[in-house]
Amino acid sequence: MQRRFARVYEEAGAHGAVSDLIRRHSSNPIDVRDVALAGIDRVGASLDLGCGFGFMAEGLARRARPGIEIVGIDVNGANRTPFLARVRAAGCRGRFVCRALDERLRFADRSFRTVVASYSLYFFPGLVPEVARVVVPGGRFVVITHRETSLRSLLDVLGLPVAEAPQVAALHACSAETAPSVLKPWFGTVEERPYHNELVFERSDLGDLLTYVRFKLPLIIRGFPIGSDVPTPVVERAREALDGDGRIVIAKDDSVFVCTGPARP
Repeated sequence: MQRRFARVYEEAGAHGAVSDLIRRHSSNPIDVRDVALAGIDRVGASLDLGCGFGFMAEGLARRARPGIEIVGIDVNGANRTPFLARVRAAGCRGRFVCRALDERLRFADRSFRTVVASYSLYFFPGLVPEVARVVVPGGRFVVITHRETSLRSLLDVLGLPVAEAPQVAALHACSAETAPSVLKPWFGTVEERPYHNELVFERSDLGDLLTYVRFKLPLIIRGFPIGSDVPTPVVERAREALDGDGRIVIAKDDSVFVCTGPARP
């Protein structure tokens, strides 16, 4: 599953551009990284699981002791350069490991002060016991994930069936709704921090809306070719909604889980 979905994120530049687009159209002005990392200062050695282009690692590095190492693991090798660049620009050392997260973490017990999984743990929920093993006592495992209701909101806006969306099943493995049952067996304390948000597109934002939809379509339409244009019926539905109501609002609620007190497997 990781490798299939990873193809959507093969172009690190496009992924970063969509991330910026989401921030521009978010109703919540607070960066989700600030919510996730609140209370974490002088970050020590850290591990970023499913690190992507370095979105979360950059937030960690800005809170880190100078020169500490942040290790990123991702199945997509194209993320190596942007990940390392973001970490180094923030004054830390970066190390990128390209592989799927479907096996044992190749690190010694109690290796990391902080482990993060930003919008990725639903691809490898079985690794949580391994995370508990590599986190030091007093360390933290920080997870950011989507609410399943938010994905359904996007599908409703586009007039697409929920049952046929591949991302629905993938997300359920560790969504905001299911994450507590995944995390609590392995951590003494699991604190949830809800992150309420909406994406708001005005009548003049059709281009941005279609860019966002084009990025998401391979995740929500089975077999949709990556990089293909948005189908005409979806474009027309979006245009009609914007012309009629003047705006489209898509639920984008997420949750942060801060886990402490790791239980050794």
